[in-house]
Amino acid sequence: MLIVVAAMLSLAGCTGGGREAVSASPHRSVDLSIYTYMPLASPAADSLFAGFVADFERSHPNVHITTMKPATTASIFASLQQDISAGNVPDVAQVTWDELRYVVSQLGAQDLDTIVGADALRAEWGGPYPYSQAVTRLGVVNGKTYVVPWTVSTPILFYNANLFRQAGLDPTHPPTTWAQVKSDALTIKAKTGANGVATGCLGQAAVPFDWCAQAIVDSAGGGVVSADGRRVTFNTSANVAALQEMQDLARSGAMVDLTAPQEVAEFGSGKLGMLLTTAIYQATLLQEAAGHFDVLATGLPSFASRPATPTPSGSGLAILTRDRARQEAAWELIQYLTSPSSLTQITKRIGYVPLRPSLAKAPEYLGSWAKTSSLVDVNIAQLSHIVPQRSYPGSHFAQIELDFVNATEAIVFGGESARSALDQLQSVASSLGSQ
Repeated sequence: MLIVVAAMLSLAGCTGGGREAVSASPHRSVDLSIYTYMPLASPAADSLFAGFVADFERSHPNVHITTMKPATTASIFASLQQDISAGNVPDVAQVTWDELRYVVSQLGAQDLDTIVGADALRAEWGGPYPYSQAVTRLGVVNGKTYVVPWTVSTPILFYNANLFRQAGLDPTHPPTTWAQVKSDALTIKAKTGANGVATGCLGQAAVPFDWCAQAIVDSAGGGVVSADGRRVTFNTSANVAALQEMQDLARSGAMVDLTAPQEVAEFGSGKLGMLLTTAIYQATLLQEAAGHFDVLATGLPSFASRPATPTPSGSGLAILTRDRARQEAAWELIQYLTSPSSLTQITKRIGYVPLRPSLAKAPEYLGSWAKTSSLVDVNIAQLSHIVPQRSYPGSHFAQIELDFVNATEAIVFGGESARSALDQLQSVASSLGSQ
């Protein structure tokens, strides 16, 4: 068996990372575990993932997959941490972007440049349907790749075309800046009686995730973590200015503070002009609006002439096992889950953006579907300038994230001073980030 494995690795050739490319031997039985929240995300995601597992096991009869999952969607990272503390380390883990730095520094995510090799990574990113280049950087920490992006979406501004027309606005020219969002929202409110805009980036709908709030401050030239990832940078002038503008949007009456379910219900019932949220709500919003009004979409609004910089929601796949045989099987599983066929199903059935954008033009994959789902074009367009979500330093990263979400709520909808709230947050988060 060892001779067969050695021969296979020899045929694969040396990689730029100095290691042989991994390839699971069909002569070796492997029990592989994967930690994922897909079964809890939605019935569609549960069914899709079960199909992926069955499919992979059929094509790899020597590999048996055990699915590990959190107790609830509210305990995704806590459950993973508890399993690892108890010695139940999954071989592969679905990692959200806010966890990235901690999973690398504390939970043993493996450096893919080393265990897989540069050539294998280049092959994963390339091929007939290559990844968007910006997406390949999402799982990088300190210049090394630890996570392969898998389920990703960008912040999308959905809008009710009928309300735009009723308010005398042109739905073919949606707002592209926050100033225009404010103007259009107030016009919709005055002319139709509907609420102008709501956002899953800020307020009640954002708890406890800051991926979209990061997109807002990043787009203003700010940011929440230093470039080296070692310290928080909440109280910069750019961050203050961005949240002051969001506070003005709320104070003017243009933006309302709703929970995520309320936002979807308000928009679906035709009582909300615009909704900035994750692209994965697309299918739900279209279904709610069907036969009542037209749903259109545009990208993340910008601050004046400064280009918007969307950050992703979603997740990637990390290899945690140190066992070589399981690493080989894990890499084959990741390649399968990120293949053109799998990503096509993830986009069609859940709504995540196709990380290989050319799939949307390929008739054998998303070509026909994309023609009837034009909103996916907005999501794809934003991939070219997507920036990684910053994960906070230290073991208290989740608390820092929640504190930032609460601070933005207090500023935007509670009327607190952006400067004083961010100064206070900077002090507390700096202490937590060093622990």
